[in-house]
Amino acid sequence: MKKIFLLFFASLLVLSCTKDAELADSSADLSTTLAQYDDTNMGIYKGVFTTQGTMERGTLEISITPNNYGVATLNLVSGQVINFRADRTIDAGAELQDLVFSSSSVIASFKLSADLDGKNVQISDVMYKGITSGAIAIHETSRAPVTPITGVLACDDCDAHPLMVTGDTGTFSLVFAGDGSADDTVLSLADVGVVVATPGAQEGCADNGDGTTSCNVSGFGTIGGNDISFDGTHSYNNGGDCSSAAGGWTLDSTNHGNFGGTFTSDTASCAPPANDTCAGALPIACGDTVSGDTSLATNTGADTCTTTWTAPDVYYTFTDTGVAQDVILFTCDQAGYDTKISVFSGACGALVCVAGNDDGPGCADFSSTVEFQTSGDGTTVYTVVVHGFNSSTGIFDLSMTCTDAPVPTCTDGIQNGDETGIDCGGSVCPPCAATDFVPDCGDTAWTDDGGAGGTETDGDPGNYAYGTDTNWTVDAGAGNVVTADFAEFSIEATWDFMYFYDGATTADTPILTSNLGTAASLDRGGVDSGFTGGDLLADGVTSSGQFLTIRFISDTSQNRPGWSGQVDCSPPPPASEVNNRVMAPKRPATQTAQEIADKKAYLRKMGYKIK
Repeated sequence: MKKIFLLFFASLLVLSCTKDAELADSSADLSTTLAQYDDTNMGIYKGVFTTQGTMERGTLEISITPNNYGVATLNLVSGQVINFRADRTIDAGAELQDLVFSSSSVIASFKLSADLDGKNVQISDVMYKGITSGAIAIHETSRAPVTPITGVLACDDCDAHPLMVTGDTGTFSLVFAGDGSADDTVLSLADVGVVVATPGAQEGCADNGDGTTSCNVSGFGTIGGNDISFDGTHSYNNGGDCSSAAGGWTLDSTNHGNFGGTFTSDTASCAPPANDTCAGALPIACGDTVSGDTSLATNTGADTCTTTWTAPDVYYTFTDTGVAQDVILFTCDQAGYDTKISVFSGACGALVCVAGNDDGPGCADFSSTVEFQTSGDGTTVYTVVVHGFNSSTGIFDLSMTCTDAPVPTCTDGIQNGDETGIDCGGSVCPPCAATDFVPDCGDTAWTDDGGAGGTETDGDPGNYAYGTDTNWTVDAGAGNVVTADFAEFSIEATWDFMYFYDGATTADTPILTSNLGTAASLDRGGVDSGFTGGDLLADGVTSSGQFLTIRFISDTSQNRPGWSGQVDCSPPPPASEVNNRVMAPKRPATQTAQEIADKKAYLRKMGYKIK
């Protein structure tokens, strides 16, 4: 590529394809609080980046919140990700002027400035590995989301220029600001020996009727007294985050005449995959490994295997072979993102859950493994859906293995046939024991709603249900107190919580310390304090009077084995025992960063998904 021909249009396209996201850590992602920063210089800035004289290009995202160090992420098209940190914090309402961002992994830095209302964004002094570079960005608001794209251009008619050759290529990235409902603005970044910004416009947006929208785009500017322009079409998928652009560019030189060529974005197509819907499910068979990608897929709705999902999904299908088989479907260690798998029987539009899985078991990267037994009737059609945790998307490999299943019996220790529990329920086996889900005085086997060997709708035997918000009140009778002790306690750390109140309602005083001194934690909403993870394993809670109210809340995306324990109602213990309990060691009020990291590592090792 000729050095003088380094034409780099990097435009920031503000699109209507930003998705709602269930956040793994809402404190680290501004999307749920974007509106409060609409008319300030806080919040999210998105843009594009290029080096001067190379084909390296990428997208840039900057997050700034009051009184915190700003952070930025540069995602190069090569796949390399570079993180930046600001040199200082910015107070709410303060000027944002020459805020320096630097990377500790490579020699790269830039400065960011913006008006108090987040407009007139300027990125200057951009350096990358010692190469002069350029970047531009726009402040994202709830009224106008920003999605940058990158691409390449070709010089189709350049032979008349003494330093250009037809066929030369360069980088080209376009960006639109707006949601397609009205004429939108465009910023472009061009590199022709020097990096310059060029304004543009997007207009004439129309719904194509196939889930995509197309708009006309154009821009015009000058470089060293020479006119440069581009025009083309921008297309995006209304249900995903795909954005593509293609068109032409021209350069009018005062000394050498007119030159031009074409441009194409790196994202070549916005079309969803063929198996985006149940009707388009692709075949999969025993022994197969198929590759898939949900990046451009759409979300098709609810299911009863892993609760309603919010991520785009793709479909696969197979038919019962006529022999009952144990089937394992997995993306384990073969996925580039956090997957879920749901398996159904029945016809499209009337699917019935067979099994589902979020993480593992045994998967190191939050990919999924689901195991179930086919009917063996030779006619049942099974539908397999691969989708993501929260709004995650990406590429994956889905593998399917099958072995002939043993003839079901009521003593094989496996939930098979039409059993509703392990070796119990169904048409042949004895009824399953009732789950002791409601605590009461004298209970010696109080459990969660999954019970011992029970099966929840998520397909995980014995786990408690998703999306639970239940409370109970235990009455010990006048003069007695209530003690709930747990032999087993395993709920999703930091996301599912059990709360205790010293009285007959949840409005009474919360109990914030266990009998052995474990302190309750603020819940994910940061409002109430409860026990989570394995806090109450071999521990318990005691009321000060005759009533104890217990509340359990689980979120909608993961669960754990739950709890089992006993409920005792008896006179209060002697004062000496109470004093001993009060003097029991308590969790430190503060923890070091290393202690927190060690605890998270332990929880991950134990199978918890720390978000």
